Amino acid sequence: MFSFKKIILLSILIILLFSGTVFAQKTILLKENLIREIIAEVSGVLQLKNIMQLGPFEMNRPESEYLNNYRETDFMLNILKQYGFSDVHVEKFDAPPQWDAVKARLTVFGPLKEIIADHDRVAASLARGSISGNVKTDLVYVPNGTDKKSYKKFKVKGKIVISEGNISSIFNAAVKNNGAAGVVSYEVRYPHKYPHMLVWSSVKPDKKKPRGFGFQISYSKGRELITRLKKGIKVTVFADVKTKYYPHKHEVVTALIPGTDREAQELLLIAHLYEGVAKQGANDNYSGVACTLETGRVILKLIKEGVIKQPRRSIRFLWPPEMTGSRAYIKKHPEKMGQIFAGINIDQVGENMVRTRSIFYVSRSAWAIPSFFNDVVQDFAELTREMNNDDSTDYYGRLALQITSPLGSQLPFLLKMYGFDSNSDHVEFSNGNVKIPMLFFLCWPDDFYHSNMDTPDKSDPTQLKRVAFIATASVIAATSADPEDAITFAALSAGKGRRRIADKFEHSIKLMQIAKAADLYTAYKKAAITIEQSYKYEIANLNTIKIIAEENKNAISSIKNQAANFNFEMKASLRSLNGMYKLLCRQYDVKSIQLVLTPKEKEMSRLIPVKKAKGMIAQMAVKMKSGLPESHDVNKYYHAAWELANYIDGEKTMLEIAHAVLAEFGGPMPEKSAEFFYGLEENGVIELIKK
Repeated sequence: MFSFKKIILLSILIILLFSGTVFAQKTILLKENLIREIIAEVSGVLQLKNIMQLGPFEMNRPESEYLNNYRETDFMLNILKQYGFSDVHVEKFDAPPQWDAVKARLTVFGPLKEIIADHDRVAASLARGSISGNVKTDLVYVPNGTDKKSYKKFKVKGKIVISEGNISSIFNAAVKNNGAAGVVSYEVRYPHKYPHMLVWSSVKPDKKKPRGFGFQISYSKGRELITRLKKGIKVTVFADVKTKYYPHKHEVVTALIPGTDREAQELLLIAHLYEGVAKQGANDNYSGVACTLETGRVILKLIKEGVIKQPRRSIRFLWPPEMTGSRAYIKKHPEKMGQIFAGINIDQVGENMVRTRSIFYVSRSAWAIPSFFNDVVQDFAELTREMNNDDSTDYYGRLALQITSPLGSQLPFLLKMYGFDSNSDHVEFSNGNVKIPMLFFLCWPDDFYHSNMDTPDKSDPTQLKRVAFIATASVIAATSADPEDAITFAALSAGKGRRRIADKFEHSIKLMQIAKAADLYTAYKKAAITIEQSYKYEIANLNTIKIIAEENKNAISSIKNQAANFNFEMKASLRSLNGMYKLLCRQYDVKSIQLVLTPKEKEMSRLIPVKKAKGMIAQMAVKMKSGLPESHDVNKYYHAAWELANYIDGEKTMLEIAHAVLAEFGGPMPEKSAEFFYGLEENGVIELIKK
């Protein structure tokens, strides 16, 4: 029986042990002189110039781009050859027809003629999907125009409706249900800060009877027009819209820095070149494109100057249309996917942090697809934070700011490391089908995201330089590593792993402390699962270093020793957790219960989910939908359902998967995860095999 003092002391010692591996200001991965060489060569200004050439502003594409290459593709092909990349080419894939706005103008008559929307001036003025139209009619204000019931008092057939809210919802209610000719919206995220911002928008006309268009106008102009209409002043508008569909193609630009003796092993850098063909944004995502370009340019320059050797492993670069282009590339090259051992998706990373109110996030790959490369990138990201946020200098309060651009900000580096996140190209690679561990770089939030104000003046050369440094240093460390470096990687991952476990341990203690007496056992069980699975994840993470260790006995032994240490520490942590549970039971005057499996968990431990579709391409075509309602516990934990499906490998039991996901996301409890698997079985996408 543990005493109170012993339990508290042991808990403190374990937390101190875990948090003792504190990131030093100097990384162990690369020598300091090489780090200084990288910092000196990386340019935020060159990146900003490339952003400005790719998209100085959102523009209307000419017909020639739909019939030949898009201008971004030609720019990339030229600059990649100029920088000295290998295997530079574009791959084209057929796709559904591409909508394009040829022209679109909305004019108000009375008392003065005024053009309030013009696609040639501001491309965001017209909602994607709009149909051609030539209409001169009254403008009708329908309050709460997103609701179909609001139209009972208004005659809008053949008219143009203006209202508040999402343009797609207004369009559905006004055009589809009430026969309006078109709609106008003045929706904006921050109307009082940016009254002239136009957000990107889209509408979906009926396929059988396509009609209708949607215009975005500024908040200030929208309020002015509504004020007139409320006073009974008639407002006549003329909409002149011409749109067209072209045979669509996905253009995926790709290039390579070839490796030497391990050239078949590839590290992937990806940044989507097209945020949809009709819309373009400087930070989303020309900044990601510029950053990957700069990463490759710097590596090639350092090789040419003899600062570094040609990397042992190849570096593959992809610049696709977001999501759809990545998916098409994977389907065409399934054999290449097995060669890629890790990667980074770089998506909108150039923001001026103050102006856009952003933080730079580095998202790790999901637990189901672990990789040591997560820790390599984290090491250089934290080094960048140390070098630019250090106030312990000769002058009190003065930051080091060692990675800055003379034309950029002189701001601290706002970094947040966190777990898996979705909604960009890495999801197409980093899942249970393709199984490539991918990190995700992102600045978020961003006041100007998906609007006409996402322009190069919001980009910061200093931020661009810092992100390119992180990417460049990480890529060099991973692709140039020798078997002896696996020992360093193992020490690094073990150290950072202990920091992650310390966070989980602290969370688990709090989970029990805040539980009510009736819920204490459940909280303890959840805490115990979390700690055990956290250690198992870190061991799996260590084992990915074997690709670097190759056949080196010392390196392999180092990995095994670190894993053995984790197994030993796991037992001590679980004992400490149990001691805390018993202490809390005494405080609540309840009987402590030994951890046991419920009948449902025992059943789960005997069942192995197996996908019915065989092979990567076939599995990509299957939607892992369980049919569970949004209110179900599985759907309450962001990404939990997605990760449950990722873990399905024909070897792990339902219970093993459920425990891992609970530890990663904080829930759901195993019995609830079981319902997800039974739903998949009922929908015919998996079968449950008895162990």
